[in-house]
Amino acid sequence: VDLIEYPDYRDIIDTPMDFATVRETLEAGNYESPSELCKDVRLIFSNSKVYTPCKRSRIYSMSLRLSAFFEEHISSILSDYKSALRFHKRSTIQKKRSKRSRSSSLS
Repeated sequence: VDLIEYPDYRDIIDTPMDFATVRETLEAGNYESPSELCKDVRLIFSNSKVYTPCKRSRIYSMSLRLSAFFEEHISSILSDYKSALRFHKRSTIQKKRSKRSRSSSLS
């Protein structure tokens, strides 16, 4: 957000976030999970609606449309991520059980 053009932005928005910051964080590998990325992107949309509360404004309506587009596309990514986590957890448990059973059969 250009603070010269919108000098009151920081008075209205407590936690600023923008797509450039999201991109930098993503490119640096600093998101621990897709959920963290979602939190920042959702904050962008939330801030946009708070700063421009008039539901008839173009910015408000574009924020809604872009938010819906994001949610539609991120849902499959989140689902795949959660499935991968469950698979990894099961694999780790199975490996631990396998190691225990091998070590107890050697004794």
